[in-house]
Amino acid sequence: MNREAIKKLLEEIRAGERSVAEGIDRLKHLPYESLGFATLDHHRSVRQGFPEAVFCEGKTERQVLEILEKMEAAHTPLLATRAAPALAVKILEKFPNAEYRPLGRVVLFRSGSIQRRPGEIALITAGTADVPVAEEAKGTAEFLGYRVA
Repeated sequence: MNREAIKKLLEEIRAGERSVAEGIDRLKHLPYESLGFATLDHHRSVRQGFPEAVFCEGKTERQVLEILEKMEAAHTPLLATRAAPALAVKILEKFPNAEYRPLGRVVLFRSGSIQRRPGEIALITAGTADVPVAEEAKGTAEFLGYRVA
């Protein structure tokens, strides 16, 4: 949940479009939610201006899917990095609106608005072996609102 979403929620409560109980339910996991194996930072975009990212490498398929499900339910933009192709298939089955970029192994969820940032980032590689890392950096930077060349 980002600043705009919190503001909208409070305005809906004030206007009588949502009950206080609904508002509390929406906010109950702010700023953190423990899943036992991971602690989700639902408040990161409010504090840092950037949403949470999920580093998939080293996590089980079940862990990644549960984290993504909880984060996606919070209606914030979400980025999953280092998603192997087999895991990406499972993610896209569960979240058909997500976008997988196989070369950089990133999955982009666009369930919220992303603030466009000024300037442009130039990515330069030293060779073919660097391309996957550059593509991961490109997907991440674009997700965070930057133009990339």
